[in-house]
Amino acid sequence: MEIKGRPKGRKTSGASLFVQGEPMVWLTGGGLAVSLVMITGLLALILFQGARNFWPSPVVRIQTEDGAVFMGEVSLIEKGPAGESGTEAVDRTLIRTGNYEITNEHFNWVDGARVAAKDKPDWALVVERMEWGRFYGFPRLFLLEDEVAAAAPEEVFGLYNRYHDEVRDRRDRRRELETSDLGKVNRRLEKARLFVRENEMKYGKGSEE
Repeated sequence: MEIKGRPKGRKTSGASLFVQGEPMVWLTGGGLAVSLVMITGLLALILFQGARNFWPSPVVRIQTEDGAVFMGEVSLIEKGPAGESGTEAVDRTLIRTGNYEITNEHFNWVDGARVAAKDKPDWALVVERMEWGRFYGFPRLFLLEDEVAAAAPEEVFGLYNRYHDEVRDRRDRRRELETSDLGKVNRRLEKARLFVRENEMKYGKGSEE
């Protein structure tokens, strides 16, 4: 009697998809696609939020009912909590005020209910500094050799643009002198001092050596 069997490796039409492993392949591919979309979205969010720091926002000035004045860039506006008596929630604004060496704060929350006046003042400037972060203010005076060269905002800003590159180059040169040339001189002085001290201990203070 002859017994015929199925050829090895041939799939039968009734075999389950789970046995063949195709659902796991689709599941793995789907998970990879979702992961790539999430990573791309995260990078796009970081790029969007980070790029905003390279372009200053309009400077606003907010005066509250108690007389406090906050001037800077609006960083965030969100819905504040509702009042205990059921009053409607009021927006509050996170404003970047800078001027840290004066206020010891970089940001301030301002409740909408406290705002008495809000405007965008002319000639309100944002200054990016080497230290202490951003400074917000108005151009009042421009001094040349301790003398007032300009007092009007337009003239002050014009002179600032005129002398800015020159002053920055002098600052870079001074920094180079302090870190390089002056450092070499200090090393030579220290080497000479140690040489003198060594001879004082070896031959005695006041000796010819």
